[in-house]
Amino acid sequence: MKKIFAAIMFFMILGSVVFAQPKPPKSPMHKMDPEKMLIELKHKLELNDDQFREIKTLLFNAEKELIDLRSGKLEEKMEMMEKHKSIMDDTEEKIADLLDESQLAKFEKMKAEHKKMNPPHHPKN
Repeated sequence: MKKIFAAIMFFMILGSVVFAQPKPPKSPMHKMDPEKMLIELKHKLELNDDQFREIKTLLFNAEKELIDLRSGKLEEKMEMMEKHKSIMDDTEEKIADLLDESQLAKFEKMKAEHKKMNPPHHPKN
């Protein structure tokens, strides 16, 4: 379960890994896989077709924003971290708006478990 959860929430911790240990942006470790995440979310949250389609759009938009973020358009680490958090918070909020009560409860539980397993990293000054 932890491995599946980690895969689903990979995009949420992508920035903390990137900021803790900066690496070249073209590294495969920095590639978000929205399709894989989407399949995991569909399975775990039992998304209907409309939810699947809308969440797919959200994840691919988030991927584009994160690629832009890592491409050097924002130079300061703190600025990048704040922007990353903003992108992810916005994406999570939009996903939550698409879920029914049961799905939302599962999603919130997944996020809480993720926070426990992956405490935030802070860049060194």
